[in-house]
Amino acid sequence: MLIYGALQGPMDIALFTLRQRRTEPAWMGRAFAVSFSFNYLGFPLGSAFAGVVAAHSIATALFVAVVMCLAATIFAVFLVPSKA
Repeated sequence: MLIYGALQGPMDIALFTLRQRRTEPAWMGRAFAVSFSFNYLGFPLGSAFAGVVAAHSIATALFVAVVMCLAATIFAVFLVPSKA
């Protein structure tokens, strides 16, 4: 939790900066509203999914976490446009 808390601020700044640079000013409010909705929806859904997987096996939970991190990295590389 300490590491998560220490990294949350810099990650938020990086995410918001990227979002602002890639979003047209006319769409800024809508883009941030949808983004926040999806960001905060992930916490309860992820916790519910992690609880089910961790109840099965801790090794499986760690494997799923690694796969999800790799998938997120791949999606970011290919889906985030290089220019605004």
